[in-house]
Amino acid sequence: MGQSYTKYDGNKDLKTKAGMYYPKDLSKTTVNGSNDSIGWAPSGKGSYDYNVVALYNYDRPGNAATHITYAFAFHNGEPVALVEQSTNGTPNWTPTKNTDVSSNFAKIANGNGSAKQSSTTKKDDDSSSTAELSFEDAAALIQKGGFTDFNYDSAKTMHDGSHPTSNGGYVMITYPGAKGQDQFTITRTGKNKYHIEAKYGTLEGGSFKAFDDQSTYGPTSADVTK
Repeated sequence: MGQSYTKYDGNKDLKTKAGMYYPKDLSKTTVNGSNDSIGWAPSGKGSYDYNVVALYNYDRPGNAATHITYAFAFHNGEPVALVEQSTNGTPNWTPTKNTDVSSNFAKIANGNGSAKQSSTTKKDDDSSSTAELSFEDAAALIQKGGFTDFNYDSAKTMHDGSHPTSNGGYVMITYPGAKGQDQFTITRTGKNKYHIEAKYGTLEGGSFKAFDDQSTYGPTSADVTK
C-alpha cells in the first residue's frame, strides 16, 4: 500500500500532523535520542551533524497525530535516510528501516539515480511496518495469545483509555468485574509479529494497583502472529 507524500518545496515549511514545521523546527528535534545538530542544508555540506537536503511528509488519516516524515541528509559526508513518527514529546529522527527508501537515496547521492525517483510515492515503507492497530486487531491478538481474563464482549463495551501506539502497537485496557482492570500492552516485534504483556489489577482505592499473584488471572505474556 503506497502513500502520497508532500515534499518540502524550499519555501513553505512542511507541517506534520503532530504540529511540527520542517525545516524550521529541525533544531527542536533529536537524532537517535542524541543532541546531534540537524538542519536544512540543500547542498549537503552545511555546518550541522546532519545536513538535510530533502524532506517529505505524510499525515495518516484519523484523529491521532500520526505521521511519517522523511529527512534525507548527509552525516559525515555519507547519505542517510531518517524517519520521524513521534506523536508527543521531543520528535526523534532515526535511520529508516525501509531498505528501499535508504538505498534509493544512496543511489541518488552517488549519482546513480535521479531526483525524480526520490519524489515518487513510497511503497511498503515504514507506515506498513508500523500500521496503526484497531481495537478489533488488538482484541484478536489478545485472544490468540490465550489471555483467559480477556472478554471480547465486555471489552468492546468498555475499554476507556485504550489506544494505538505510534510504533504499530496497542494498549488495551479492560474492566473485568466491579473494580478490576486489565492492561494489555502490545508491541510490534516484526512483520505481523507481536509481543503482549498483561498486567492484572484493581482500581479499588482510586488508582490502579497490580495484583501480587499475576499468574492467577492468566498468562502474563505471549508472542503472537497477526
